[in-house]
Amino acid sequence: MRTSQLLDAPCLLKSHPYTDIYITAPPYTIKPRSLAHVYPRFKCNSVTIFFQFLPSEDYHFECEPWNFVRSQKGIPCPKLDVYIQSLIDTYNMVALHDVIDGSDGSEDWGEKNLELTGTIDVHWIK
Repeated sequence: MRTSQLLDAPCLLKSHPYTDIYITAPPYTIKPRSLAHVYPRFKCNSVTIFFQFLPSEDYHFECEPWNFVRSQKGIPCPKLDVYIQSLIDTYNMVALHDVIDGSDGSEDWGEKNLELTGTIDVHWIK
């Protein structure tokens, strides 16, 4: 979600008619060097699905329509190359290992779709 909208979305889900569909959930876990536990997390009442609103700047990619695809249920998800690039850029090695293990991308795909040589974004790190 766009960082500028981080406060708007939870307010929407806490208002009528969504109060019967979504409930506020506690943080899943507290991770070292992460602020994920401070962001809003929700649970759907009808099914066991949890989701969390995180600012796009934490994942180092632009939250724009061209960076997303929709799942079969219509849920927007970052495109694979955008997501993997954000994991590389933010040095999230655990999630990077998980996505590599769970996808069937080849080294050729990585070289074609990812920026593997570059500089560190010092502004983002600060």
